[in-house]
Amino acid sequence: SVCAPTRVAELRCGEIDVYTIEPGDFGIGSVHLQDLQVSGAQESAAVIRSVFGGSRGPRRDIIALNAGAAIYVGGGARNLAEGVEKASEAISSGAAAERLDMLRACSRGRD
Repeated sequence: SVCAPTRVAELRCGEIDVYTIEPGDFGIGSVHLQDLQVSGAQESAAVIRSVFGGSRGPRRDIIALNAGAAIYVGGGARNLAEGVEKASEAISSGAAAERLDMLRACSRGRD
């Protein structure tokens, strides 16, 4: 979360490692939950498009943090910080927007 410390339980090599992460660990400022809330799917999609289009702020931060966690869990990064860095690079470079466009195009072909 970018709103508060988050407790993580990570299973690695048969051992469970429990630790806490904070937004500042990733160069992210802590924000209030209401700064992230949306009213529904359409607003959520608009936020994602805005972030992928270059918008900065807490919504970009939460997207990068969660995408970074997915990259790490998926084996694409050595640790969470590297995953967040890779996610941020994908957003900044436009690669994330390109993938979203590809996904949208594929999903339209299934009508």
